[in-house]
Amino acid sequence: MTFSQNKILNFTSYTDNWDTWGQEVEEHGTTDISFSPEIIANSNIELKPLENLSVNFITQYVGEQYIDNTSSEDRKLDAYLVNNLRIDYSVESLWWKDATIYLQVNNIFDNEYITNAWIYPFYSGDQIKYLDGYYPQAGINFMAGLNLRF
Repeated sequence: MTFSQNKILNFTSYTDNWDTWGQEVEEHGTTDISFSPEIIANSNIELKPLENLSVNFITQYVGEQYIDNTSSEDRKLDAYLVNNLRIDYSVESLWWKDATIYLQVNNIFDNEYITNAWIYPFYSGDQIKYLDGYYPQAGINFMAGLNLRF
């Protein structure tokens, strides 16, 4: 678990002005650094019902975070909580030290969440405007694999 405050002292923004081909300067004072949530937490609960079988319940929480350095409430990503389930089964052989077959189910509760974004502010017609984009993450999804150790 991480608790932090990540600040910029006396942040100054420079925003392109498409009408004048110059930039507008704005002093914001102390602001939060973009993409720096105050809380990040992870947990992993592992059960071993059999010697070669493990079941892991993995949780990740990421607190709300700004997508730019202005600390503007309308440019903030919501906090999110995601849970994954992983099942590993290991077997030994004469040809390798260990072979682990796994199945991982990600986002098992099918949460809708966004982990990243971008924003481009600009002035046009004496008004500030924004171009922006967001990166929504996959709903429930699966991954399977085989790890071999020699």
